[in-house]
Amino acid sequence: MWYYPKEIRIAIFSLAICLFLLSVPNSSFSQEPLSEISDEDLDLLEEFFEQAQDLFDEENYEEAISFYDKVLEIDSEDIDALFGKAISLGNIGQHEEAISFYDKVLEIDSEDIDALNGKALALDNIGQHEEAISFYDKVLEIDSEDIDALFGRALSLESLGREEEAISNLEKIETILPPEDEFRVPPEETVNQAGVEAIAEFDQTLFVIIAVVIVILIIIIAIDFLAKRRKSVWLVETAWSET
Repeated sequence: MWYYPKEIRIAIFSLAICLFLLSVPNSSFSQEPLSEISDEDLDLLEEFFEQAQDLFDEENYEEAISFYDKVLEIDSEDIDALFGKAISLGNIGQHEEAISFYDKVLEIDSEDIDALNGKALALDNIGQHEEAISFYDKVLEIDSEDIDALFGRALSLESLGREEEAISNLEKIETILPPEDEFRVPPEETVNQAGVEAIAEFDQTLFVIIAVVIVILIIIIAIDFLAKRRKSVWLVETAWSET
């Protein structure tokens, strides 16, 4: 039985790995392992969550909560369902219970800005303004330009009679927000040009990938050819040596 030389086998294996890496999307390497949920339950989870979101959009918060609960029966740590239920509870005035669900989100991700802002708002709604400010401060430690935290903090400060500090927060928001002109819708020609440029960039990237794959295939074919040629030479030399 004929074997390629060790160096050639290593080269072919390395090139095969390169081809595999080119064919796999980058996001595949960053995904967290899925929890042990059956496909059937996963389908139900997605269905319940979509229903909850639809009801939430319709401002039918109590019904939305019932579907968030169905999601949580399948996966008690579904962060989107926990957050959705927290907001829904706040919207129907159940702020203390909302805080308990924001806490569950924060147990999973202690730096979830939306949950920190949500808990701060809920605390503000039950009159705990100082504690609300402490949570807005946690948000601002993560993102010093978070508009929701700055505005909420200003409201909490105003409730405490600290008007100068509140005004300072509002003034900072003004420095962060872009000028009014930047909110204008760009002309149609600009949008079309951006689309053309995006397509051109995609085409160029696709061309480069195809070119790389072709080059790798050519190298593999060349290596295979050289290996077969080496085998032929070896066979001829063997035959001559036997004669």
